[in-house]
Amino acid sequence: MRPLFMIIYIFVKTVCSFPIRAYNKLIYKDSKERFDRNYQMLHKMSYRMLKIAGIQVEVDGNCHYEENNPLLFVGNHRSDFDSLIMIAYLKRPMIFIGKSEIKKMPLIGKWFIDVGCIFIDRKNAKESLNAIFEGIERIKEGYSLVIFPEGGRTREEGIREFKPGSMKLATKTGVDIVPITLYRTEDCYEKNHKIASAKVKMAISEPINMEKEGLKNTVAIAEYVHKMIENNYKEMEEIYSLRNS
Repeated sequence: MRPLFMIIYIFVKTVCSFPIRAYNKLIYKDSKERFDRNYQMLHKMSYRMLKIAGIQVEVDGNCHYEENNPLLFVGNHRSDFDSLIMIAYLKRPMIFIGKSEIKKMPLIGKWFIDVGCIFIDRKNAKESLNAIFEGIERIKEGYSLVIFPEGGRTREEGIREFKPGSMKLATKTGVDIVPITLYRTEDCYEKNHKIASAKVKMAISEPINMEKEGLKNTVAIAEYVHKMIENNYKEMEEIYSLRNS
C-alpha cells in the first residue's frame, strides 16, 4: 500500500501546488528566484515522499552549506531515487543535469522542469556538450549544480569510472566540489523493479577546493573525486557486511 499512498501524495501535492508554481513562473520568469522557490516546495515534498514509501536515509555529513557561493555536487548513481534523496536532505537549492527521459516521467518530470534542471540526450555528444556549457553559465549566475559523472545508473557493485568532460563545470568556474556517496539506493526500486521500503545511506563529504588540492585539469579532478567516493562506498559496504554477518 505504501507505493500507492506515495503516488496519491505526489498527485495531490503536484495539483495543489500548481497555482503557486504558475505564479512563480509569471512573476519571476526563468530567474533563479523562481527555481529556488519551487525547489523549496520539492524539498519538503521529497522528504515526505520518502517517509511514506518507508525509505530510511542515514545521512553522514553536512546538509546545510552556506548559500553564499555555488557548489558542484558530484555523486555516484545507483537509482532513480538518488535525486529525490538528495533533494529531500539537502536544503540548498540545486539544479540537476540529467537524462531527457526525466521530463517524460509522470508528475515528477514536471517538478524537475520547474526547478530548472538541464536535460540531455546522452546518445547525442553535441547536446551533452551544450548541457555542460549551459551548466557553466548557471554556476556563474549563482546556481549550485548536481551531476552524476558515471554517465548513467550503475547496476554492478562499486563505482564506475567518472567521465572527465563533466568536470569542466568545475575547471571553467572555479567552484568547490562536494562529493556525494550513495549506498544501496537501488533497494528503493531497481532491485525488485517496484517501490519498496529500504534502508540507504548518503555520505556528504567536505567541499574540495581545486587550487588547494593542486587539481589542474578535468582528468585529475575526476580521478580525485572518484577515489574519494569509491573509498566512502567501500567503507559503507564493510559496515553493511559486518551488520549482516
